[in-house]
Amino acid sequence: MSYPFLDHLLCELETRLVYPSDRFSAQYLVPYNLHKLNPEMEANLFVPFASDISDEMVTMQEREFSRWKTK
Repeated sequence: MSYPFLDHLLCELETRLVYPSDRFSAQYLVPYNLHKLNPEMEANLFVPFASDISDEMVTMQEREFSRWKTK
């Protein structure tokens, strides 16, 4: 392996795993962690994924959240 490749690999791992990011908020969708999800976090949950999902999908997820909370 070459050193530039290892350097690139380490930089990518560091930026994706070491520094906290908004994309990690999706872990609160796991049923075990759902009780930790507060209204502020819920409102900002889809912001990091806005370019990947439609408004219709966000509305569907909001309805699904309300179902999960009643259970």
